[in-house]
Amino acid sequence: MAQDQDTPSQGARETPPQLGPAPEVRQVLYRAFAVGAIMILGIVVFVAAVAVLVSGLIAAPVQSPAPIATTVPVTTVAATAISTATTPQPAPTLPPHMNVVVSVDKNSAGNVIVSFNGGEGRSLIKQIEARLTRSDGTVVTGTIDPLAESPQIILAGTKTTEQVSVYALMFSGKRYLILEQQVSPPIRIGSR
Repeated sequence: MAQDQDTPSQGARETPPQLGPAPEVRQVLYRAFAVGAIMILGIVVFVAAVAVLVSGLIAAPVQSPAPIATTVPVTTVAATAISTATTPQPAPTLPPHMNVVVSVDKNSAGNVIVSFNGGEGRSLIKQIEARLTRSDGTVVTGTIDPLAESPQIILAGTKTTEQVSVYALMFSGKRYLILEQQVSPPIRIGSR
């Protein structure tokens, strides 16, 4: 019988030894993991907040508001100023770094169309002045706003060859000659 007491009974089983840390250590590890996860989440939130704050402090390039699309009719100037032919003050020509493009055309009705087509010096120009000297000696002048959507002007001319002078009036107050040329009405080929 002594042997029966030393050996375990065949019906009762022994519990296997527990693997891993003890329950007290396991509880400490869970708490440490939770604290670490909260700290990482806090750091992520902090970095995101700093990124948003810094992006608001860095000034983005200021863009002027987009112009409102409107239909602008071509300005027709019958005669802004009519006078007998006078000799205008000579004006220097534009320096090369301020070049702009201006085109002059004459239609079959005798009207002279002066168009401003931009160029390197566009931002320096306050106004474009066109001067038409008619064949009878009268002078018609008109101005173009270079920032307009369709910067052109129509001056009432005659059906003969006329002299056109175009000047740039700068923001600095200086006046430069852009173009000076003779314009003739278009030639019709053929007969009616």
